[in-house]
Amino acid sequence: MKMKWVDWSTQPCFTTLIIVNVLEIVPFSAARAIMPSGNRRTMHMNRLGIFQVFKLLARHIYRSVHDPYRWLEDPNSEETKAFVDAQNALTMPFINSCPVKKDIRAKIATLWDFPKYRCPFKRGPRYFYFYNSGLQNQDVLYVMDQVGGSSKVFFDPNALDAEGLTALSTYGFSEDGEYFAYGLSHAGSDWVVIKVKKVSTGEDLPDKLERVKFSGISWTHDNKGFFYAILFIVLFRPSRMPKT
Repeated sequence: MKMKWVDWSTQPCFTTLIIVNVLEIVPFSAARAIMPSGNRRTMHMNRLGIFQVFKLLARHIYRSVHDPYRWLEDPNSEETKAFVDAQNALTMPFINSCPVKKDIRAKIATLWDFPKYRCPFKRGPRYFYFYNSGLQNQDVLYVMDQVGGSSKVFFDPNALDAEGLTALSTYGFSEDGEYFAYGLSHAGSDWVVIKVKKVSTGEDLPDKLERVKFSGISWTHDNKGFFYAILFIVLFRPSRMPKT
């Protein structure tokens, strides 16, 4: 199976400005009530100087939009890393000082430690189902040739890294059940890498699709490929912007 790469950077591009409303879970007055009184002023004072507001002006389509936090959009920049480190240095000691944290963690682990099955489904001639023995970081995908027959591990995300931080974020079987396309994310990231596995042999094909984000996997009816979405970072050039 050979996949065709389409360079969407040469295609017309549309930009959408999304406004997100913030849902206030706990009223500010309630938050102050449950916070130890000795930490209220300290927490506020420690946050001073941790972040810096950059006064930038980004032009999107036909509107000028103030974008003071553009510098945080690059998770790999030194500025963003310093910001995250400073926030963690402030927050984690406060969380770890909770006297009942260990007891709560142990209780939740006890309640969650039981076998979990997901509904089986058929793809091609085979049957699949997800199973978790109790406290596994990721569910394991099993396969069996017939209902009531013996099953074996088909795909185990826990085997990909020792910490169990690699997750199966999306997947799709071809209609004939011979190919399994799956997307992996690491440590809760929205970025996904898609690979393809041949079901009959369990071997991965050499294809690897990167820059995937917020995408499903939909196979064509002839089983020769699938649809997916990638995210391009579009740089706005002044020469391309409309004159006002």
